[in-house]
Amino acid sequence: MSARGEPMVWLMGLSLVFCLVLIIGLLGKVLVEGARTFWPRPIQLITMQDGSKVLGPESRSDVLEADGKRIPRSLIRVGNRELGTPFVWVRSDQVKSTEQPAGAMFLERSEWGPWIGIPEAIVRIERKTIDESAPPPPAREVIKDHPSVGDEFQIVLIERTIGEPSSGKREIIERQYLTQGAEATKTALATALPQAQSRQAAMHELAKSDLGYINQQIEQLRQDVRQAEIDRQRTIDDQREGRTRGLSWALWSIMLAGIAGCSLAAWRARPEAKLGFVIRPFAIAMILLLVVAAWVERPWLSGGTTQAQLDSIRTHAATERTRLEGEYAKVLDQINQIKAEDEQYRLIIREPNSGRFAPIRQSSPDDPMLISQIVRAVEPNQLSWFGKSRVYLSRWAEFLGGDPREANTEGGVFPVIFGTVVMTVLLSIAVVPLGVIAALYLREYARQGFVTSAIRVAVNNLAGVPSIVYGVFGLGFFCYTLGQYIDGGPRAEHVMPRFSWWFTVGGACMLFAGATVIGSLLRTSRHREGALLKWLPAIAGLMWVVAVGLVVKLFIGLPYFNGFFESKLPSPTYGGRGLLWGSLTLALLTLPVVIVATEEAIAAVPKTMREGSYGAGASKWQTIVRIVLPQALPGIMTGMILAMARGAGEVAPLMLVGAVKLAPDLPLSSHFPFLHPERSFMHLGFHIYDLGFQSPDSEAARPFVWTTTLLLIAIVLLLNLVAIIMRARLRARFTGTGL
Repeated sequence: MSARGEPMVWLMGLSLVFCLVLIIGLLGKVLVEGARTFWPRPIQLITMQDGSKVLGPESRSDVLEADGKRIPRSLIRVGNRELGTPFVWVRSDQVKSTEQPAGAMFLERSEWGPWIGIPEAIVRIERKTIDESAPPPPAREVIKDHPSVGDEFQIVLIERTIGEPSSGKREIIERQYLTQGAEATKTALATALPQAQSRQAAMHELAKSDLGYINQQIEQLRQDVRQAEIDRQRTIDDQREGRTRGLSWALWSIMLAGIAGCSLAAWRARPEAKLGFVIRPFAIAMILLLVVAAWVERPWLSGGTTQAQLDSIRTHAATERTRLEGEYAKVLDQINQIKAEDEQYRLIIREPNSGRFAPIRQSSPDDPMLISQIVRAVEPNQLSWFGKSRVYLSRWAEFLGGDPREANTEGGVFPVIFGTVVMTVLLSIAVVPLGVIAALYLREYARQGFVTSAIRVAVNNLAGVPSIVYGVFGLGFFCYTLGQYIDGGPRAEHVMPRFSWWFTVGGACMLFAGATVIGSLLRTSRHREGALLKWLPAIAGLMWVVAVGLVVKLFIGLPYFNGFFESKLPSPTYGGRGLLWGSLTLALLTLPVVIVATEEAIAAVPKTMREGSYGAGASKWQTIVRIVLPQALPGIMTGMILAMARGAGEVAPLMLVGAVKLAPDLPLSSHFPFLHPERSFMHLGFHIYDLGFQSPDSEAARPFVWTTTLLLIAIVLLLNLVAIIMRARLRARFTGTGL
């Protein structure tokens, strides 16, 4: 039997079945737990044997081992965080009776979690002042057909609290009980809640859109003044130390002469000559470089910012700031008017055990909550299956399209979804071109030998490096090196003198040109005999290495660049963690996957197709672009799918380079520059970690962990499905043409 391999076949089959069971079990668990999170559960009123009461839905249940007995117990979500713990364990042997009260209501609030209780009344609170000499109104009054509250309220009970006179005035707090009783209150709440939510949405829109835009303009004015002050101080320092903006007229004339000489060389060079195809591109590049140098180093410019220019910028900024502050005050007045109206309408809903009602805030326990603080009011005990389905879908809609609240344990995850998708797209845009270019060079251009073998071994080893190492590299290089360079330019101790900088530019150009000429000679020469020809490849390689080192030195010591965000310093813009750096870090992490997959796809293209292309007169580059790459696209798409799947699920690097607990401001806005890759972002993987291990209320966060995990799996599957469909269409197109 062992000779025929039948036992091994059974063993491998059982191993495959075991793996499938594990995968299906994991996905099934995530699907069941994540899908039932938002289903409304009935509210139970449990009366204990000691007379106390517990009101709330059952969260989960288990069995308690006590005194050698197995006692079932249930975890009841009582909410009402202001009164104590929001979850209570109830043992079955301590329960006297259980019922489902019809009037029980589950309120989802914007702050402090849900409140579970019995609604009693809707109250309108107004503050009035009357003269001390005027007779005080009655402390209690019943008015029918009250004109100020609408048709849904017919009888109004008014209670008044009359304060002591102050400065000839007497303050009256008037509480109008618009409804009384659970049924009347629930009926009126169905009308009052949408109105309160519309007022809250109007205030939020004014604060976020109008006030946010005005604040952005004020900040921009401050940065303009700050930048002008920096430029003025730099001008004073240059004048004090005798530095001038331009080079001498003689050197500027040399640049013009160089432009003329390179133009002549480019005009006289013949592409069909042995080195003509090298001289002309090099001459054109030198012309462009010298034109830029001559424009930058114009010697007749005095340069710098004058005091008059600085004063003009300050005056303009002060005028604009005054205008913007006036607009800010108008918008703020609109918000205060809406807020004053909104704070009048309150809801009294009591918890049956303590008799306390939901307060407006913890510091004001005697003031009932605002109606606008309610996100959703649910009566699960009176809902049909259709009604529960509507609530279920409504909660899913809020979860997918809303902002998080209550330490991410409630609300939505739209910023999290947006950050994850945008980061994955940027990751793919960055990693695919780099991986394809690297694989093309290794497979099509590089000479197969020890160096290329060592590079392939290094690429395969990079795929096994722990992801946290990439996070440390991204934090050190992208955030603290490249980001700070973008913000404030090179450090003062690294800045090169202008003449030395341009001299180094010329040296780098000569080295690049020399290496290119040597490479052309080696490609065109038929015989490589002699000691000099044997050493030419090493010399060309050394020239390339030195030239690249000089280019790095030129960037580090650039004397003309002071950063794009110098006025914001020391507050970092790109010098901190952000979406761009997180995407690039994960691109480096997944780059080996794309390189290996692309190289295998290129190697799978038949050699006969390359030979046919060469036989038809195509060049190597034309063959790669028109034959090799189209045939290898399905394999390249496979590498991209693997990169997206790994990058979307990584958490450790993002904790260091971009992902944060809460970032409600999206990297996309309606104001210039519209896309803000420097902003921190939220990520589903990090969100799951935060909910599971950093949440202050672990029991409330437990269902959201499963739901967010389900959402992450769905997004990764959706992105992969799109890529798989594209790959299948490409493969079908080439198969259909007979390629």
